[in-house]
Parts: sequence; C-alpha cells; structure tokens
Amino acid sequence: MNKRQAYLMGRETGNGIAEHNFHDFINDEFKEELYEDCNDKDVHGFQCICSQIESEHYRQFSPFEFTAKEFNGSRYPEEVWEEYERGVWNGSKQTFHKLNRGTK
Repeated sequence: MNKRQAYLMGRETGNGIAEHNFHDFINDEFKEELYEDCNDKDVHGFQCICSQIESEHYRQFSPFEFTAKEFNGSRYPEEVWEEYERGVWNGSKQTFHKLNRGTK
C-alpha cells in the first residue's frame, strides 16, 4: 500500500461516512435554520464528527483489520496512516459541500 492509495481509500471512506451522517448533522445542528448559514466552523465540526465515527466505529469492523495490517506492513506505516486520515478528513469536507449545495 502506498500513500496515494491510502489517501484515496480514506477519501472514499470519508465520503461514505459523510453521506450517511450529513442529514442527521444538519438536523441536530441547525434544526429549522437554513443550510445556507453553514460556515467553516460548521464544516470543521462535521469533519471532526466524521473522523470520530471513522476511528471509533469504522475501524472496529471487518475487513478493516486487513487494511490496518497492510498499512502497518508498508514501508512507511506512519505516513500511510497519515495519508489515510487526511483522505477521510478531505472526503468528509468534500461531501459536506456537495450535499449542502444540494439542500439549498
């Protein structure tokens, strides 16, 4: 596994987690307010929630242990993990903006 592959895998994971949780986040955070009021602070909060879901839940289920083994067995495991986590972060941000545009 190289860093680029780990990043892309993380971005895909971040996209999926974000898509699944977007409407719950919007409803919990903004209730009756317009989505248009979302700002960088809201995006950051959403990214934090997605990252937390990924690390506390997603990594706990099979087949992630095979992915982790591959990351840890790579030439530069710390850098591979960092790229994966960066991908999750960026994927959730990308999905937030995509879905937020679609709800206005």
